[in-house]
Amino acid sequence: MPTYVYGCKNHPEARQTVIHGMKEIVAVQCPVCAGQMHRIPQRFLWGHNPGTLLLDKLSERFDDYRSNVRYGTKRRYQRGTPI
Repeated sequence: MPTYVYGCKNHPEARQTVIHGMKEIVAVQCPVCAGQMHRIPQRFLWGHNPGTLLLDKLSERFDDYRSNVRYGTKRRYQRGTPI
C-alpha cells in the first residue's frame, strides 16, 4: 500500500501521513480547523531503491580504488615483487 502525505491549505504546519490504496477515495480532516486536507505530491524514483543507489556509488568508488592500486600511483608490486 502506498503512503500519502496530506496537508491543510489554511495551516501548512498540519500534515498527516496516510496509507491507503491508489483507487481509494479518502477524506482527511485537518486536526486544527477540521477542514478538508489535500494530498501533497512527493518525489520518488521509478524502479529504484535508495539502498541500491548507495551500493552503486560504493561499488563505483571501489572500482576507482582498485584501478588506482593496479595502474596508478599506489602500486603494491614493482616488477613482480612486493614493495
